[in-house]
Amino acid sequence: MSEEKNVGVGIVFEEPVGASPLRIESLVPGSGADACGELKQGDELLTIDGVDVEGKSAADLAKHFQGPAGTTVILTLRRKDAEDEEKDVNLEDEVVVVEVPRIEFSIDGEQFVPWINFQQADADSARTRISEGIRKGADRLWAGVAPLQGSLMKQMKNLQTSVQNNALFENISNRAIMVKQVATSAALPVLKNIQREVTPQVDPKPKDYCMHLYTFPDKFVIMPPVLPVPSSKAAKREAIVIDRSSIEISCIAVEEAESMVRGKAKAEVMGVLGIANLMHASYLILCTGRQTVANLHCGVIYKVSSTSVRVLNKRSDPNPLELSNRAIEYKLLEELLDTFNMYFSYDWDVTQTQQRLAEKFHSTFHQSFNGTYEQRENRFIWNHNILKTFSEVHHTGCLLPVVSGFVGIRSIPLPSDRTADLIVMGRRDWRRSGYRYLSRGVDAEGHVSNSVETEQIISQVPSTSLDAAKGAAAPGEQKSTVSSFVIVRGSIPLIWTEADAFMNLKHKPKPELGDDSEHGNPLSKHLMELTGHYGQIAILSLVEQKESSHERPLGLAYERMVQEAKNGGVVFIPFDFHNICGKLAFRNLPLLVNECVSQLESH
Repeated sequence: MSEEKNVGVGIVFEEPVGASPLRIESLVPGSGADACGELKQGDELLTIDGVDVEGKSAADLAKHFQGPAGTTVILTLRRKDAEDEEKDVNLEDEVVVVEVPRIEFSIDGEQFVPWINFQQADADSARTRISEGIRKGADRLWAGVAPLQGSLMKQMKNLQTSVQNNALFENISNRAIMVKQVATSAALPVLKNIQREVTPQVDPKPKDYCMHLYTFPDKFVIMPPVLPVPSSKAAKREAIVIDRSSIEISCIAVEEAESMVRGKAKAEVMGVLGIANLMHASYLILCTGRQTVANLHCGVIYKVSSTSVRVLNKRSDPNPLELSNRAIEYKLLEELLDTFNMYFSYDWDVTQTQQRLAEKFHSTFHQSFNGTYEQRENRFIWNHNILKTFSEVHHTGCLLPVVSGFVGIRSIPLPSDRTADLIVMGRRDWRRSGYRYLSRGVDAEGHVSNSVETEQIISQVPSTSLDAAKGAAAPGEQKSTVSSFVIVRGSIPLIWTEADAFMNLKHKPKPELGDDSEHGNPLSKHLMELTGHYGQIAILSLVEQKESSHERPLGLAYERMVQEAKNGGVVFIPFDFHNICGKLAFRNLPLLVNECVSQLESH
C-alpha cells in the first residue's frame, strides 16, 4: 500500500565557493521544478517562502523544500542575462518569483545528467567529469529531497516563518495570533466538569469510513469510503474529481477512478469539509484526523482532530505581493480552522435533536449515509457555505457536514445496578456567529448573535460500539429509553451593540440600544422561527436588574417588546442571575427553578 509522502521539488544546486550564493545547476526531469518551466540554470536563490537563505547550504534548506505532494513552495531568485554577464554590462539584476509545485518524481541515474559547464576535451576526460558531476549532483539532490523526520515535516510550517519574518505583514500576523487567543478563551465550555471527564478515545475501527485522496498536478481524486456494514439502501459509490484550475466537480464510477489512480500515492482522509473561495485562491479543506468522543445508541460521534488545506486555483498571475498575500491567506485559514471544535458522525445526523429525528423519521436511529444532505438542520451545519460548491454531489458519502460546539458524555448509575448515558451536545448557529462584545443583538432576518442549541440526552442503552449494539439485536428490537431536553441561548434579540465601547477598552462596555421602532420586525421574525422549530417556548432573561446596571435598560426593553409582540405562546421569565447567584452562590439556583415552575404552570 503506497501512502502519501513528503517530496521535494527536484533542484540541484552548484557547490558554493566560499560565501557565494546558491545557484541552480540542474533540474531533475519530471520533477516539480522541471514541470513549472520557469527556472533557469544559474538562477541565484534569495528566499524560500520569504525565508532569507544567505549563508545557508542546500542541506540546511532541505526542510523548506519538503512537503506533501500537491503543495507548492515559493522561491525568489536573482536572474542575470547570460549576454550581459559575458559583456560585463553593469545592469540591475532581474528578481523573479516562481511558485514550484511538489510532485512525485523518480531519478534515473543513467538518464539524469546535470548541467555541467565543461570545455571540449577528449572523450575519456569528458566521461570522467560527467560521472563526477552525476555523483555530486546526486549527493546535493539527496540533501534537497531526502525525507526528514519528526515534527519539522508538518505541512506549510514555512509559511508561518515567512509571515513572522516579513515586517510588512507583521500586524496581520499579530492579529491572527490575537484572534486565536480570543477564540480560545471564549470557547471554554460552561460544562467544564463534564469535559474534564471526556478523554478522546482511540478510534476503535480506524479504517471504517476512511477515504483516499489522490493528488495530480491538474486535479484531485477522492475515493469514497467503504461502509463497514454494506446496505442495499446505501447510496451509489462514486468518486469525486476536482479540477484544480476551474474547480469543476464531477462524479465518476469507482471502477473508472480505480484505473485512473492505480499505482499513485494516496493520503487517508476522513472526509471533505468543503472548498473556501477566498481573495487570492481557492482551497480544498479536508478532515485528516478524528477522535471518538461518544459511542451512543445510534452511532459514534467524532471530533475533528486535524485538517489539511490544499491549494486549488489562483486568482491572478503570480507576483511577489500576490504570492505573499496568498501565503498569509493560507496561514490565516489554518489558524481559523484550529479555533473551532467540530464534531460529526457517519451513523447519526448530529445536526438534529432526538426530538426532531423522532418527528421527521419516526425513529431515533437515522443513518447519515442513507439520508440526504437536505434533510439535515441547515442552521447547524458549520461548514454549510463551503459545502455549497458540492451541491450536485451530496450523495457520494465523501462530504462531511460538521457541527461546532461541544459534546460531552458520562455514565450515571440507575437503580437495579443499571446505568444510563448522559450526553450534552451544543450546536452553534452559523448564521450570526461572532466574538463576544463584537457581535450582539439580532439582524433584519431575526437571526441572533451567538445562538447555541443545547440538548441533554439520557439514554438507558449502555455506551457500547454500534456494531456490538447491532449484534445483540436488530435496531428496531433494541430495548432503549431515550429522553431529550432542549434549550436555546443567544444574544437578546433587539437592535443593540457594544462593539464601539469594547474597542475603546471599556471594562464594562455600555450597550447602545436602538429605537423601539427598529426592534419590532426582527424580534417577531425571531420568535416565529423559534416557535416554528420548538413549539411553545419560554424565555428566561438573566439580565442584571439593579438600578445602576448598564444591562437594566436592555432587559426592560426586551420584556416590553416581547409583551408588545402579543405572541400568546411565549412565556417571559425575568431572573436577576447576577444578584441572586453571583459570586458562585449556586445554592440559590432552586429559586430559579421555582420561578420557572410557577410561571410555566400559570400558563
